[in-house]
Amino acid sequence: MLPSLRQYDFTPLSIPVTANTVSPDKPILQDAHGKQLSRTRISSLLFRYSAQVYGMGMETRPVSSVVIWNYSLRQLDSILKMIKIADRRRKSDYIPIFRLLKRLSGSIDPSAEITVSHVHGMVTPWTMHYSELRLFAQVWETRSNAVPVFFDQFHHMFCELVVREQKDAQAWFTFTRRSFDNLAQRRLAHRLDVDMRTHFSMYVLFMTANHLRHIMAQQAPSTTDLRLLRAWTDMTEGLLTGNFRW
Repeated sequence: MLPSLRQYDFTPLSIPVTANTVSPDKPILQDAHGKQLSRTRISSLLFRYSAQVYGMGMETRPVSSVVIWNYSLRQLDSILKMIKIADRRRKSDYIPIFRLLKRLSGSIDPSAEITVSHVHGMVTPWTMHYSELRLFAQVWETRSNAVPVFFDQFHHMFCELVVREQKDAQAWFTFTRRSFDNLAQRRLAHRLDVDMRTHFSMYVLFMTANHLRHIMAQQAPSTTDLRLLRAWTDMTEGLLTGNFRW
């Protein structure tokens, strides 16, 4: 392992026994006194981690060549097929968000150049552990290459604000936007030549399409699933209307 990455743990086997519980109801990002780390502290740790991981390798590619972009488009095709065979009630429930997603995909230029690198893929409050100024990560089975940078940060903020704290899309976007206002974060985004709106829109498109398809495959979606879909819907609409602006 590179010397600069020794403060991070890339193997799930070395997670301390006390961190075995991975439930959103019992966060494991705590300091030595059992106090939950602040959102700002967690965000800072993740940016430090990302800056070093991106330093291991990154490149620019057109949007059209990125796997999650093409996967998202295939998901939209699958969702449309599911809508066509759904009953009237389910169609009325899901057509509005499907149309928003089509508009969001249409707002992203497939020829635009974006920066891609390595991602963990499942950075959440319940798959991370903090101990003695070190950041530990588990569940590395979801790691991937050539994913738009900041995907991990976006996902952690969604899980922290919307899943764990049950905040709405406005609170989620506000915190995410402010996290990138930090000088160090702005410098990192500038160095990586990141168009924040494009990167965040691709994250929202990818995750919302996944979640919508997951819900449509169920006969009776849970209250939590519907609440999360509401947040995804509001975020998608906010990006399109300009209410959520980078």
